[in-house]
Amino acid sequence: MTDYSSLRRKIIGRIVFAFLTPPFIAVLTAFFAGFIQWPDAIAVLSSPVAVLQLALMTGIALILGMVLVSVLQKSREHEKHQTAAISALKGFIPLFLLISLIHLLTGGMVFIHAAGIESQLMGTAIRIILLAQIGLISLPAGAMIDTILIPYATHLPLDRKSFSVPLKAKLALIISFVSVSAYLYPMGLRIGDQAMAGIEMGVFDLLGSNIVPLVNLVLGLALSLSVLNSAITKPIIALTQRIHVAKNHDYRMADNPIFRDELGLAENEFNELMRTISDNMSSSKVFLHELENSSHSLTSMVNEITASVVQITASIQSIDHQMTDQSAHVTETSAAVEQIAKNVESLSANIDLQVENVSESSTAVEEMIANISSISKISSDAKDLSNDLETTSRNGLDQISDLRQTMDRIAANSESLQEANKLISDVAGQTNLLAMNAAIEAAHAGDSGRGFSVVADEIRKLAETSAEQSKTISNNLKAEADSVNTGVLQTESAEHALVDISAAGKKVLSIVDSIETALHEQSSGSKVILQSLNSVDEISTQVRSGAAEMKSGAGEIVTSIRSLSDISERITLSTGEMSEALKEIQQAMQDIQEQANSNNEEVQILSREYDKYTLS
Repeated sequence: MTDYSSLRRKIIGRIVFAFLTPPFIAVLTAFFAGFIQWPDAIAVLSSPVAVLQLALMTGIALILGMVLVSVLQKSREHEKHQTAAISALKGFIPLFLLISLIHLLTGGMVFIHAAGIESQLMGTAIRIILLAQIGLISLPAGAMIDTILIPYATHLPLDRKSFSVPLKAKLALIISFVSVSAYLYPMGLRIGDQAMAGIEMGVFDLLGSNIVPLVNLVLGLALSLSVLNSAITKPIIALTQRIHVAKNHDYRMADNPIFRDELGLAENEFNELMRTISDNMSSSKVFLHELENSSHSLTSMVNEITASVVQITASIQSIDHQMTDQSAHVTETSAAVEQIAKNVESLSANIDLQVENVSESSTAVEEMIANISSISKISSDAKDLSNDLETTSRNGLDQISDLRQTMDRIAANSESLQEANKLISDVAGQTNLLAMNAAIEAAHAGDSGRGFSVVADEIRKLAETSAEQSKTISNNLKAEADSVNTGVLQTESAEHALVDISAAGKKVLSIVDSIETALHEQSSGSKVILQSLNSVDEISTQVRSGAAEMKSGAGEIVTSIRSLSDISERITLSTGEMSEALKEIQQAMQDIQEQANSNNEEVQILSREYDKYTLS
C-alpha cells in the first residue's frame, strides 16, 4: 500500500529544492565568473526582493506539491482523475521551464540592482547566463521528480492525451543546455571584458569574434548526440524491439548484446529471462500434450466403463424382470399346488362320499328296475288316453268349423242391416229437409197455409225421430258386428287350439311310444349300470389310495415352492441393490466424463494458446 505521507514529503521537498536553488546557483555563478564580489553576492541574496522571491517560490512549491499528492490519491478512488494525475506527473519539464523564465526575470533584476551595473550589454549577458544555469538545474530536477513519481502511478492507464517526454529528448535537452552553458561561459566573459574596456560591437561582430566557441558548441552537440544515440538510444531501442517481439509471442533467443555496459547487461538478462520462459513453456507444452493424451485416454476409458455399466445395468434389470416374473410364476404355482392339495383333500372326501353314493346308487338302480315295469304299464294306459284325446279333438274341430260358418253368415247379415239403416237415415234427412221447405212455403201462404204448416212440423218431428232411431240401430248393429267379429276371432283361436291339441295328442302318443321303447331299453341299461356301479366301487377304493399319496406329494411340493419363493425374493432384493449401486456408478461416470470433457476442452484451449508462441 502506498505511503502517501512519505510520498508527500518527497514530492514537496524536491519541488521546493527545484524552485529555490536556481537563484543561489545564478549568484554563485556570477561570483565565480568574477562579475561580482563576495559582499555583492551576500547583498543580492539578502535583499528584500530576493527574500520575497524565495518566499513566493516556496509557497508555490508547497501548493503544487499538495495538489499533486491530492490528485494522485483521488486517482486511486475515481477513474476520471487517472488521466489528470498522469498528465500532471508527465508535465514537470514544461512546468520547470516556466519557473526558469520566472527566475530569469526576477533573478536578473535582483542581480542588476544589487551589482549596480547600468550597461545594457552587461544586463543581457547576465540574463543569458542565468537562463542557462536555471535550465541546467531545472531540467534534471524535473526529470528526477518525474522518475520518482511514476512508480507510484504504475496502476494508472496511459492514454494518448497524456504528455510524456522520451528519454532521448530529455538527455538531448540536458546535453544541449550543458553545451550552451559551456559556450556561453567564455562568451559571457568575453562580453564582460569588452564591456569593461568600453568596446562596443554589433551582433555579427560579436559572433565572429567568438567563432571558435561556436564551432566547439556545434561539434560538442553533434558528438554528444552521436554518443547518446549509440551508447544509450540504440541499446534501449533494441531492448524495446526485443520486448515488442516477446509481446507478440516470439520467445526465441536473440544475438548476444554488443554493449557490455548496464544496458547490455540488461539485454543479456532479458535474453536469459526469455530462455528460461521458453524452456519452461517447452516443458509445459510437452506436459500439456501428455495431459491431452491422458485426457483422451481417460475419456475413452470412461466411455468404455460407462458402456459396460449401461450393459450391466440392462442385464441386471433384465434379471430383475425375470426374477419378478419368476416370483410371480412361483407365487401362482404355489397357489395352484396348494389349490391342488386342497382339491386332493376334497377329492379324497368326494371319493369317500362317492363310495357311499355308489352303494346307494346300486340300491336305487335296483329299485329303478322294479319301477320301470310299473312305468311301462302306466305308459300303456297313457297311450290309450292319447288316442281318445285325438278322437275328441277331431270332433271338436269339425264343430268349430260349422260354428265359424254360422258366424260368417251373421256378419254378412249385419252388414246388410247397416246398409238398410243407412238408407233409412238418408230418407229421414231428406224428409226433414222437405218438412223445412213446407214450413217455409206455409209461412209464405199465411193463414191459408197454417194447417199445412202443422202437418209439415209433424213430418219434421217424425223425420227427426226416425233419424235418432236410425242412429240407435246403427250403433247397435255396429256393436253386434263387433261381437260377431270377436266371436269369429275366438272361433279361429279355438280352431287353432284344437288343431294344436290334436297335434299335441299325436306327439304325446308318439312320446308315449318312445317312452315305452325307452323303458324297455332302460330296463336293460339299468342292469348294465348296476354292473358298472360295482366296478366303480372297486375303482374308487384304488383312487382313494392314490389321492392319499398325491396329498403327501403336494405338501412336499408346496414346501419346495415356498423355499424357491424366498430365494427369488432375496435375489430380487440383491438385484435392486446392485441396480441402485450401478446407477450411482453410472452417475459418477457421467460426472467424470463431463469433467474429462471439460479438462479436454481446457487442454485444447491451452494448447492453442501455447501454439501461438514461437520458442527456441
